[in-house]
Amino acid sequence: MSQQPDIGEQVSAMYSERNNLRQDCASQKTEIKNLSLEIEFYAKDNKALREVIECYERSILKKDHEILGLSVELNSWKMDCELYRADLTKMRQENEEFKAKNDAGNQRLCSTKAQISRRDAQVTKMIAIVRRKIATNRVMQVALKAAYKILPSLDEQVTYSRILEMAKKTPNKDGINQEVSDVLKEAGLVVNWDKQSLESPIQLLQDKSVQTINEPNVEINEEPVQSQSPTTSPVQTLDNKSDVNANQESQKHQLLATPSVTILDDKMDIITEEDVQKLQLLAAA
Repeated sequence: MSQQPDIGEQVSAMYSERNNLRQDCASQKTEIKNLSLEIEFYAKDNKALREVIECYERSILKKDHEILGLSVELNSWKMDCELYRADLTKMRQENEEFKAKNDAGNQRLCSTKAQISRRDAQVTKMIAIVRRKIATNRVMQVALKAAYKILPSLDEQVTYSRILEMAKKTPNKDGINQEVSDVLKEAGLVVNWDKQSLESPIQLLQDKSVQTINEPNVEINEEPVQSQSPTTSPVQTLDNKSDVNANQESQKHQLLATPSVTILDDKMDIITEEDVQKLQLLAAA
């Protein structure tokens, strides 16, 4: 009888243990089920993360290619920048050279303008001198023609014609050169008379404010004087005088009608006693 409680107790203990094991098994099954659900969730999450990783890897690879292309372009741009810097340095040097040339050109332009101003002044002086010489020549020519017309005797007319012919045949070249030199010097020019300058063209050499030129070719064109008949009547003489006066008046009107030129001085060519003596000697020869 003492063994029965032991068996009952063992059976009840085993039964309770079985219940406990069933409870443990049920709880473990529940836990396993929960873990399976978590595993499935984490597997899906892991798959999504792998897809995200692959997407990021593809994006990174694409960015790597873009970075490589940008690196190549950057290197190309660096080389272009170096070339542009070299070109910029060269252009700056050329700009400095052009500025220097421009300054030199402006200086030459100012010098040329000054020379042109001097030339204009000299040309104005030459115009005034030539006008004065022409006026003097015309006055002397009219006077000589009038003297020839009103000479009373045939001998005086012949002597006059002889003097005129001798004067035409014997021009004083040194005197002509000296007179031209004086005229040019008055206008601000100096003439160098030498043999070499006779063969070369006119050359203008600047020497401060005074200009030097070589000798120009001087040609004297004498107008032939038509000799009139030596026998003239008093009536013809008066007519000739009136013609001379009319010619002088017309010449005065022509001189007044010419364009106004500022005459710097009132110098006139005068026939000196020495010139008269020379003409007398030529006539007596």
